[in-house]
Amino acid sequence: MMNETKGLPSFFMTGSCAEFYFPPLRRLLEQYILQTTGKEVNLAEDSNAGYKAVQENTHVVVNYFDLGTQSYHDKVLKPVFGVSDYWYCYEFAKSRGQVHWHQLSWREDRQPHQLLHQASENDCDKDECAAILNQWADENLAMTALHPAGSDEEGKA
Repeated sequence: MMNETKGLPSFFMTGSCAEFYFPPLRRLLEQYILQTTGKEVNLAEDSNAGYKAVQENTHVVVNYFDLGTQSYHDKVLKPVFGVSDYWYCYEFAKSRGQVHWHQLSWREDRQPHQLLHQASENDCDKDECAAILNQWADENLAMTALHPAGSDEEGKA
C-alpha cells in the first residue's frame, strides 16, 4: 500500500476538461466529424453543435483529455511540484462537464506533510501552521498558501 511506503499524500488536486471552451479540442472534433461524416461544422459559432459533438464523440474528448493529463504529469507535476508518485481516477458527470479527475500526489521529501506534522508536534496553533505552510509554498513553489478570507482589505494577513 502506498501509505505504508510513502506516508500521507502531499497534495490533493482536481483537473477538469473544458470540453466546450478549449479551441484545440474544438478543432479536433471538427476534423473528426468531417473525416467520419463528411459534414463541416463550426463548433465555435454553434453551441448546440458543440454540445452535440461532445456528447456523440465522448471517446475523442476523453482520449484528448487523457493525453493532456499525462503531459501535465510529466511536464508540470514532476519537475515543477516535485511529485514522485501519484494516483488519480477519472469521473464522468455530464452536469459539471464530461470528464474530470481527482488525484493524490506524493513528493519524495514527503512535504508539506512532514512540515505540518512537525508543526503539530510543536503545538503550533492554526495561524502558526498557516504561516509555516505559506512560507514553504512561497520558497518551494513560488505560491501562496494563504486564504484571502484571512486577509485585510489590502490583502495582507
